Amino acid sequence: MTRILLADDHKLFIEGLTELMRKYQDIELAGQAKNGLEVIDQTQKLQPDLILMDIAMPELNGIKASRQILAKFPLTKIIVLSMYNSRELIVESLRAGVQGYILKECSSSELREAILTVMSGNYYIARSSLAVVVEDYLRLLKADERNSAR
Repeated sequence: MTRILLADDHKLFIEGLTELMRKYQDIELAGQAKNGLEVIDQTQKLQPDLILMDIAMPELNGIKASRQILAKFPLTKIIVLSMYNSRELIVESLRAGVQGYILKECSSSELREAILTVMSGNYYIARSSLAVVVEDYLRLLKADERNSAR
């Protein structure tokens, strides 16, 4: 059983995710948080296996909250749920230690795939965000090649 904490400041979105998660027999909703400080507090109290984390939340954004959570609870898995398909946010999220990044526009089957992938110990990046990540990686490779040629 995977215990999940939902972290988002939009009530309707949380209600929809709650209903979706109830369909899965292998998932237990551990709790909810509506801001970054609350998700840190709820993580300490509830010790979920996985957090579905929004980036743009009041009081403390999801990336900063993820850093703090993973520093204290390194076994906790975090998937960022964002409406932003931005290279900077994806890279910053991965640098913070999250294991997944998906867009809020994803299908329920992609969310399920992301949860299963991350819980099995792998990383998951939304299909629609892969090009952004690959482009960034290729840019780094080219920079390394230029530096090596000097």
